[in-house]
Amino acid sequence: MTTNAESAKEAKRRNADTLLKKVFFNVSTLRQARNRFADQLAPDFRLFDYLRTDECGLSRCLVDLLDPQGKHGQGRLYLDLFLARIGAVAWAGSDRCHSVVAEKVIENRRRIDIYLKFDSGVIGIENKPWASDQNQQLKAYADWLEKDANGKNWLLVYLCNRDPAQTSIDEEKK
Repeated sequence: MTTNAESAKEAKRRNADTLLKKVFFNVSTLRQARNRFADQLAPDFRLFDYLRTDECGLSRCLVDLLDPQGKHGQGRLYLDLFLARIGAVAWAGSDRCHSVVAEKVIENRRRIDIYLKFDSGVIGIENKPWASDQNQQLKAYADWLEKDANGKNWLLVYLCNRDPAQTSIDEEKK
């Protein structure tokens, strides 16, 4: 024999189960809709995230645009266009992009501005909008990328309005 208290408790449990199932369904539906329309609506994109114009801000914008999971909602569009522009489509174009990282710390506390890792290799990007190259900076980045690639493809991209300083990388390595 059940008491009124037990019946009320069971009814509350059923109501809670029903509510949780409805919430789960609605959240799942919303998530699917956001993913389906992300390339048209970019619901997580905020223009103000891109208004910082120093080197780190520019790198952060590039990281977001190159990341297939970026807030832009365009999937691999920007990454694939970039790979085509730098001539890396042959080896990275069909690969899964494992990571796009800003300020990748390497040996001697140096930092590569942007680091991309693929199945078949790695790409480092040095973003120099205004600053000068440090002594042996690009050589250190190239050496580290080559070692990190472990026999796979690697590329160091230098984004600047001028050529690299001769003290940053020797002609042979360049």
